Amino acid sequence: MRHHIKFDSHRLGLNCGSAPIRDLLEFNGHRFTEPMCFGLGSGLNFVYHHGGTEVLDKQFRAPITIITGRTSAPYVELCSVLGVKITVKRTHDAERAWEEVKHLVNQNIPVACDIDVEMIQNNNPVTERFGWHMGGHKTIMIGYDEQENSAQLIENMIKDPITVPLDLFTTMRSSADLYPSENEWFYIDVPEKLQDLEIALKMAIIKNVNAMKNPAFTVKDQNQQYHTTGIPGLEYWYSEILEWPSILDKDRLIASILTAFLQNNISGGGMYRKMYARFLREADDCLSIPALVDASNIYRNLSNDWESLIKLMMVFIDDGDESHFKDPAFEKVVNDIYTNEKRAFSILDEVSSQWLR
Repeated sequence: MRHHIKFDSHRLGLNCGSAPIRDLLEFNGHRFTEPMCFGLGSGLNFVYHHGGTEVLDKQFRAPITIITGRTSAPYVELCSVLGVKITVKRTHDAERAWEEVKHLVNQNIPVACDIDVEMIQNNNPVTERFGWHMGGHKTIMIGYDEQENSAQLIENMIKDPITVPLDLFTTMRSSADLYPSENEWFYIDVPEKLQDLEIALKMAIIKNVNAMKNPAFTVKDQNQQYHTTGIPGLEYWYSEILEWPSILDKDRLIASILTAFLQNNISGGGMYRKMYARFLREADDCLSIPALVDASNIYRNLSNDWESLIKLMMVFIDDGDESHFKDPAFEKVVNDIYTNEKRAFSILDEVSSQWLR
């Protein structure tokens, strides 16, 4: 069997958590920018954890200390505030996973599939150095030919559709060592009329503020309880980052720096802060709230701070000198990030609180 969907809605994107859902919405007749999709998905976050027993699902534990600035599934929250039905499935049965995706494509429904992208793009420095393969990347499947053993995919950072062997695509859906994809896929069903944008924007920002202020991911051990996401996660990161060389062994330190470098590269710049800054500018165009512009300006400056911090961290990869973490320039940018993350968040907190009064 074979089938190909005419898919003209692809635009080059920044991140696989927001670009594919943008393409899928436009395919269904609703055009948004990627930053708008990221913001409507309450995508802003702060995540810091050591990838060990604090991760509840053992399959998602990793020998890496994670820093990132995005929620895990902004496309789900986006659909929630816009009134779009999203169906997300996952199975260990590769045959079933393929048959269900094929069935959807045959009905001209493009499907976002989770894959180990390193099997088709060699741009992960962690994989290059340590050999670890990671899932978590979303690609859109728009066609296949079983006789020719081919699958057609939409990649957010590639202009035109790409073709890969169908058996390789099947392998990519379940091959990752870390953050396994487990054949996950999702598709959307869009109503004729979406939620009013003004209402959706307010809902998204309110939900994002609450998730940052009251994170659901609570970690417990015998002696303490602490948070690894949101503003509490920022506090946790701030208490440890200058001490990384003394609390992380060398391989974990290198892997963690490279992972932060990778996260920044796939974020659109500045650990997703640049994209969220753009979202807030667009939100102000609709809501006319000057405070959103103020927050946008801080997040744009934060994106530059994050870029600077990661560059300073990467110097350690080159020379292995742990004193970089004690350098005044390093400490200053850490302090600037900590202060301005809290400043920007406090503005959003105040704005969203007014909507709830």
